[in-house]
Amino acid sequence: MLITLQGIQYNILCNLDNNNNIDSKDLVDNKITSNIEQIIKFHRAYTRNVNKSWTRLACYNEKMTVIKRVKVATSALDCIRKCQKATNMNLRGINYMTSLGTCSCVPKMNVLYNITTNLTGGCLSYVAHNCPSEFDYIMEYHRCYNFQFTWLLWNESRQSCNNLLNSHPVIIDNNTENSIVRAYSSIDYYYTSLNMIWTAGYGVNATNNKTIFFWSPYPGE
Repeated sequence: MLITLQGIQYNILCNLDNNNNIDSKDLVDNKITSNIEQIIKFHRAYTRNVNKSWTRLACYNEKMTVIKRVKVATSALDCIRKCQKATNMNLRGINYMTSLGTCSCVPKMNVLYNITTNLTGGCLSYVAHNCPSEFDYIMEYHRCYNFQFTWLLWNESRQSCNNLLNSHPVIIDNNTENSIVRAYSSIDYYYTSLNMIWTAGYGVNATNNKTIFFWSPYPGE
């Protein structure tokens, strides 16, 4: 359902394209270190809701069928190294259970990753991404988002995103990304909500004039 809106001001959600093909061979420092924060490009995993102002540590759900398991690891760093091998250098992230010394590998896939904030067993999860500090990394769908609580027109919003590291208003092509955007931003479908954001794109009305629109799924989806 495309809802046309003109002359209306909404918040901005910018998206910076995240490189899904990042070479994980470059992700781990060659120096042996126990300082997990020095693992280049790997970051502690969080889930976020920007509108409700919370950030929580998270782990991948161990019930996901895409997970590959390594029986034993001595640390999270050891888990990353073993998972790189197990996934043929196609690693998105890991779970390391500190209480058991077990290691789970999450490969790079274009899927919605299930996550949990239940860290029972001392779960430590790390993810590989290259989002700059101005953006939040969304581990559920491998996205870089920047939410701006600024009321602007659509053209102004697009320019604001372009000025931020050459990002762009979020592009929503499917229900999965629509759900992720809503969860991250606490957005309602309906244009009467005060919590709306602009998205990228144009619609065409009955007179074939281009109009700015935002995305929501067709009825029944």
